[in-house]
Amino acid sequence: FTIHPMQTETVTYISARSNVMMAFFYLAGLIGAIRGLSLWQSGEKKIIKTAAWFVVALLGYLAALASKEAAITLPVAVIIYDLYFLQGTKQQRQGRFLLYAILFALAAGIFGLLMLHPRYLRLFHNMLDTLAVRSLGAHILTQPVILVTLLGRFFCPFYLNIDSDYQLISGLEYYAVFALFILFSLLALAIYLFRRLPVLSFGIVWFFVTLLPHIVLPRTDFINERHLYLPSAGILMGLTYLVFQLRWKWMVPLVLGTISLLLGIGTIQRNAVYADELTFWTNAVNKSPNKVRPHNNLGYAYLKQGDLDRAASEFERALELDPGFTKISLNLGYVYLLRRDVGKAREVYLKALRY
Repeated sequence: FTIHPMQTETVTYISARSNVMMAFFYLAGLIGAIRGLSLWQSGEKKIIKTAAWFVVALLGYLAALASKEAAITLPVAVIIYDLYFLQGTKQQRQGRFLLYAILFALAAGIFGLLMLHPRYLRLFHNMLDTLAVRSLGAHILTQPVILVTLLGRFFCPFYLNIDSDYQLISGLEYYAVFALFILFSLLALAIYLFRRLPVLSFGIVWFFVTLLPHIVLPRTDFINERHLYLPSAGILMGLTYLVFQLRWKWMVPLVLGTISLLLGIGTIQRNAVYADELTFWTNAVNKSPNKVRPHNNLGYAYLKQGDLDRAASEFERALELDPGFTKISLNLGYVYLLRRDVGKAREVYLKALRY
């Protein structure tokens, strides 16, 4: 989990810090809930200690929600953990689910208060703007295809990309049906393994539960590599459990050591892409040559370096892809002014006004 190349975007890219913070507090809240439930079910009269762990769970949940809205699924994760791993009589289970109902009520109240925060109000405005550009149906149809693509990169992390160029799917294309088939097959496998291999089954369910907000909530960007940070913990937990089931125990350290070595080398290579802005956005442009943002950002990186010719070239290419992107017109016009080409700058600005 800590050395997988796909985690580079979350850990190294400072703009993705909210994913790390959310994951930390999410796991802290989960641990608090598990410890509190274990003490409560044991029958030991440790009221203060039990209450303290539940407070940790609640504070962890609050901090996770304050970091990123995807943390809303934590109560669901606690219930799923209960179904898989906590034992007890029918009466004890009923008592725990009554407790979950109380926790859900608290969580709903907390979430309602957080919705008043300007950050969440901006999120809702962003969602409405996104729905004005693409329908909710097209959004939901496209996400499974991207998710399967990201799963492929997770298992074969050779083509990681900070700004992938995904195409919107508006109908039941064959690859969308195939992606849905893969995802539903994984869910069916989780159900089948519920009693046989519960840890692997839990890992699959964890993956979908923690990723669900990223799939459902419409926003400008589709799901990307950093959104798999917390969900990937479930996949890796399940796979590690499978390795420990090997008949020949001497192979366990060999397999885990080899995989860790290869992942570590991949992570070192991926971090080299983050050396500076030019390297970073050149890599993105090479992998997404027909997407506007990488060209605009690479042009800005060249502009900061004083390379006006290359900056103009990238801004011009970005405008070819999206003539109505006003920010790019402003950037290109500024480059022309720096080159003392007032005529071209005026032409670019006038075109921008028409949009």
